[in-house]
Amino acid sequence: MGPGTMPGLDEELGRRGYEVVDPTVVMSGTPKGEPAPEVRVEERPWPGWLETWWAVDGRYADGLAVAERICTGVPALYAAYEEGGRALAVGRAVPQGDTLGVYCMATLPGARRRGLARTVLRALVAHAGGGEAYLVVTAQNAGAQSLYRSEGFTATGRYHYRAAPL
Repeated sequence: MGPGTMPGLDEELGRRGYEVVDPTVVMSGTPKGEPAPEVRVEERPWPGWLETWWAVDGRYADGLAVAERICTGVPALYAAYEEGGRALAVGRAVPQGDTLGVYCMATLPGARRRGLARTVLRALVAHAGGGEAYLVVTAQNAGAQSLYRSEGFTATGRYHYRAAPL
């Protein structure tokens, strides 16, 4: 449910018992930081990239293969900060005309608070040629929102899903 939702639909679904799920903030900006040279950037996800992303964002046990097909359905860039051959932080960027959509940002819990997501974000933007970018982040993830604000992003919208009652 977001800005283009039919008037009254969100309220009607709420009355019918559909629960609000994943309140999300849309953020846009023009990041300007210099990327670190040690970030790996490829045009397809590799097994280590997928494993890290799924370890953080995996929503269901058997969905990785489907998620990989969805991710690779359009041209994109995949970036990872790796140590010892293991991806610690990953992200995906999809060029969309003059705008870059940033998706799948994920950092393993044990590697957080080291600036790795910032490093991945900067590498994606630089490899795509810079310019305007947008991303989405869950409303409850204050740490990620703070990071993105420090990189020049501001909140430009919100949306959420509604899930049927069980």
